Amino acid sequence: MNDEPIQIINACGSVAGICPRHVVHRRGLRHRSSNVFVFSTDNALLLQQRSASKSVYPNRWDLSVAEHARPFEAPVETAQRGLLEEIGVKLGTDSFAQVQRGFEATLVLPAGAARDAIIDREVTTSFRCTHDGPFVLDPEEVSSTRWVEHVELEEIVRTEPKQLTPWLLQRLRSVGLGTLFRA
Repeated sequence: MNDEPIQIINACGSVAGICPRHVVHRRGLRHRSSNVFVFSTDNALLLQQRSASKSVYPNRWDLSVAEHARPFEAPVETAQRGLLEEIGVKLGTDSFAQVQRGFEATLVLPAGAARDAIIDREVTTSFRCTHDGPFVLDPEEVSSTRWVEHVELEEIVRTEPKQLTPWLLQRLRSVGLGTLFRA
């Protein structure tokens, strides 16, 4: 995973090269990713709990799916692959509704006991899809999942934001909880 090839992009979004993941994060190189907000048919959002073995924010609640793009992979293909790899769901491209494109954010994470410092500079496309399960979790990535209603998630964001990853908080703020749950 640390040496997976990541396509780096310039400020215009054009391909600037391909580097191993650890180099991309060490140098803070701009790269693409896709996120998926998985909703149930009764409009609850699926959160995944990051595995305890993750070096970055273990055990925190995160987006339903978050995936780095492989070289020359379209955003919806990245979303499909992430959905399958992380929670064992296979959906066609027509099952995804794009909710945000080109959201750029940089998170600087100081060095920890098990890793070097990370400068995560992502340009993200976020999607929404509907699926009620079942889910088959990749234990290296995900320890559990839970469904949250709109009001419950607002309360967690307001009172216990440290339960959530910075990525989830960023995406919720940029997309907007109300917009996300209304879609």
